[in-house]
Amino acid sequence: FNMSNPMTGQPISILLVDDIPILLEMLKEMLTLKGYHVVAVESGTSAYTALTQSQTKFDIVFTDVQMPDMSGITLAEKIYEFDPTLPVLLATGDDDLDVSLPANVKAVILKPYKPKEIAQHINNLLGG
Repeated sequence: FNMSNPMTGQPISILLVDDIPILLEMLKEMLTLKGYHVVAVESGTSAYTALTQSQTKFDIVFTDVQMPDMSGITLAEKIYEFDPTLPVLLATGDDDLDVSLPANVKAVILKPYKPKEIAQHINNLLGG
């Protein structure tokens, strides 16, 4: 059971974004144990920097919606401008997210979620 990108054979790289460090750590640990390559950052700004400046080619971005510096939705819009093919998963505690989401947002996951659900969504997204 190997979480590698069918195209490149490289481990699947996930950019995790959440302003709550304990949640970020927990998710990172769980996804790393499942064999993903995970980069975890605590803000939308850091996430965008990681995407645009890093050597890592990310396969998926998983971001919280409610963050102080930049919302996950704004981040998704910026990511769409940077790379429209990069899928974004949003997590929110607001079950009535009444905004138009950019086309790269592939799923909205309600908090509180089970880490298992996240892995499932990532799998589905990447055609696993």
